Order: sequence, then C-alpha cells, then structure tokens
Amino acid sequence: EASKVNKHAEEVRALTTEVNAAVEAGRFDEALAKLKGLDEKIEKCVPCQMKMAEVLVKMKDEVAAEAALMKGAEYDPANPEPYRLLANLYNNQKKFDEAAKASAKANELMTASGGGADATSLLNQGIIFWNSGKYPEAKAEFAKAVKADPKKADAQYWLGLSTYNVAALGQ
Repeated sequence: EASKVNKHAEEVRALTTEVNAAVEAGRFDEALAKLKGLDEKIEKCVPCQMKMAEVLVKMKDEVAAEAALMKGAEYDPANPEPYRLLANLYNNQKKFDEAAKASAKANELMTASGGGADATSLLNQGIIFWNSGKYPEAKAEFAKAVKADPKKADAQYWLGLSTYNVAALGQ
C-alpha cells in the first residue's frame, strides 16, 4: 500500500514538473493537457484548477479561467485562494462589483480559518474599491492593510493617496 502511495506521489511530482516547464516555455496547450491528466489523478485538485486558470488567462481565455476557479472553489469551499484569484481576474476585466464580492469572500474565509485577512488581500480589496471609484471604502481597506502590516510600503502609499483623494473630493 505504501509503495502504491509513493508511486502515485512520484507521478504527481513528475507531472507537476512537466506542467511548470511547459508553462515557462509558452506551450500552454501542452500544459493544459498535462493539468487535465493531473486533475484526473488527484480527486478535487484545487491547485490544478488554479494552475489551469493561470494558463487559460495566458491563453486569453478568461471565461474558461473563471470556470476553472469556480470549480476550484466548489472543490474546497473553505479555501480562499480561488476567490482571491477570481478577484484579480474580475478586477483586470473591470468587473469591479464581482471583484469586490470575490475579494470579500476570500477575506471572510481567511478570517473564518482563524488567520484573518492578510495585508495583501486587504490591499487588493482596497485597489478594487479604488478602481470602481469607491474612495472612502478603498481608504478603509488600505488602513486595515497598514494595520495588518505597518511595513507594507504599497499599503502606506495607497493609504496616503486615498486620504488625499477623499479629502480633496470632500468625501
């Protein structure tokens, strides 16, 4: 039994190495095929779905990338990573309401797991609000990011910028 598990683990490691090499070489179709094979070997493989989404974005197939991330979220509803990547995808597509919802869900899941939202997630949530013109909400998220990690320079920068912007606009 142990030998069977070890053999399976080695196959997964080899496929993962091949996927990464194909992605680095720009052979995205090959990477996708290998990822699908890996997804069949590992039941409910959330990392497989996230890597597929990464490859699909590089192939400019954002609809399929979104579907892969949604599948990853379905596989493991308590995992914040698919939601964090969905937030980035939606933000890049200028779908700010969807981005804000996905980012909020990721932060909620991180908090529910006892870790709380990290400074990067809070910063990303603030940038989503900023991009959608919700400057007071952005400022609040940037302040949370600074509180989570006072040494995070980009959070400090965005907090300063948003403080100025909110004051200048009288919000």
